[in-house]
Amino acid sequence: MFGPRLESVSISIGEEEVVLIHGISYPHNQIDDSFGRGFKRQGLQPFQVGLFHCSVGSDPAHETYAPRTQEELLAANLDYWALGHVHRHRVLKDGRPFITYPGTTQGRHIRETGPRGCLLVHVSDSGEVSARFEPVDAARWFSHELHIDDLETEGDLVEALEGVCEEARNEAQERPAIVRISLRGRGPLHAALRRGQVVEDLTERLRESGMDSKPQVWIEQILVNTSTVIDLDSRRQSADFLGEVLRVIEGFRLEPEQLHELVSELYQDRRGRRFLETPAESDLLEVLDEVESLCLDELVEEESW
Repeated sequence: MFGPRLESVSISIGEEEVVLIHGISYPHNQIDDSFGRGFKRQGLQPFQVGLFHCSVGSDPAHETYAPRTQEELLAANLDYWALGHVHRHRVLKDGRPFITYPGTTQGRHIRETGPRGCLLVHVSDSGEVSARFEPVDAARWFSHELHIDDLETEGDLVEALEGVCEEARNEAQERPAIVRISLRGRGPLHAALRRGQVVEDLTERLRESGMDSKPQVWIEQILVNTSTVIDLDSRRQSADFLGEVLRVIEGFRLEPEQLHELVSELYQDRRGRRFLETPAESDLLEVLDEVESLCLDELVEEESW
């Protein structure tokens, strides 16, 4: 366990020192850019590791902590960087030094989909590194889009949803699967789906069958982001209020950084930060799709009166 100041710990096998690990722990949540400066090679131990919770480059899904560039990490002249903060496994640099985020060992929510685990690292006598990702998650999260355009009946939809569950079950590699399904597209089922009870009934039905299967599949949520059957491209060009709304939404979709700016005040405020995680771009675009569907529902129905 490292303290709030940079320190080094020597690891021995028998009488032989084999690795020196340099690290530091966060004294509190808010730190400045100077935190963790000073990592560098020390002594004669043949293999040296930097263990650090930091941001290397930009990642909109994570707040910036102790930002570093790859060049700054290379300047420390270590052999391996074991990085924390980014929750998905990423190898930033192969070879020497080896720089990697192993990611989390267990996905905690729907934004942490796919295999989660650790790296099994082998170091040769010459210090060359080879690392293999090993999944260790006990359950696995999935997010799946299902388009309704070619589905005509509720029976068709149930069959398609069951297919999504079976696909998740196979991809989970004998683990329980937790699945969020986002219904998209335009089709005759849209009107029925917008009535909340239909989705609730479908969710309950899939949960019952999924929990009886081996391995189990749990439907975390079914989101309805479908739309009425409408020529959206043509409607977007119209000079009326609906056309203007659709053009604004499309503008945010084409330039998602503007959408980030629009909501950033809420997530950067110290009061909001206590309860809300900064949303990923994919989350914001998903909300934007739902906004578009709601606007179409309300405004197209209003025009038909």
